[in-house]
Amino acid sequence: MSQNYKDTLNLPRTDFSMKANLAAREPEMLRRWEEKRLYQEIQKSRQGRELFVLHDGPPFANGDVHMGTALNKILKDFVVKSQTMLGKRAPYIPGWDCHGLPIEYKVVKESRELSPLEVRKQCEAFARKFVNIQREQFKRLGVFGDWEHPYLTMDPKYEAEILRAFGTTPRFTCDFRSLLASGKTKRALLSGRRHPGRCRPISPSLWMQKRAMSSKNFREIELLKRYFSLRNLFRDFLQPQDYS
Repeated sequence: MSQNYKDTLNLPRTDFSMKANLAAREPEMLRRWEEKRLYQEIQKSRQGRELFVLHDGPPFANGDVHMGTALNKILKDFVVKSQTMLGKRAPYIPGWDCHGLPIEYKVVKESRELSPLEVRKQCEAFARKFVNIQREQFKRLGVFGDWEHPYLTMDPKYEAEILRAFGTTPRFTCDFRSLLASGKTKRALLSGRRHPGRCRPISPSLWMQKRAMSSKNFREIELLKRYFSLRNLFRDFLQPQDYS
């Protein structure tokens, strides 16, 4: 007579399934978290605690999540959740970079006969599409955050804050006259790039020239403030590149 050796082992009795069945269980778990508004409940429970803020560099809204963006977001989620478990209030506001060549290239690649206005409209629609796609993909990875209220670099409020930052820091910029003469450099300023050929490095981490505040450059400062007006922003900075 054969014997079932499993019956001879002193194993704990549990209702926990031995089969992972992750394809069915994970979406169910994520749905349960969302129904309970788990992230919001965690934030409520940490009201008044020491604040921890992760300054997150956003991904481009130009395609599906890949291994690089997934690894980046998961590691940052580890940091936020670990700080939460240490008792801190650690909110996470996700965001997306909705400007730049990666998005423009994909739009213009599909149609080269678009006017500048049509390119901008299609770039915005393209970015919004992949913001929604990536948001669901990041949720699927179990990343906690305020997904209903992300920040987008194409949000007019966000762009206005960039303009205010430029307006309050006229001393920290490259040579105004050479920059104002170059259309490509105008675009590079908003994208965060600097031109080493025009600016001497004064720091291992920041490439720009510090201009002293004096009566000699007041006129240049006023020109810079006018230059970074909303009208000039939409007229000069948002012109699409020629990919031909």
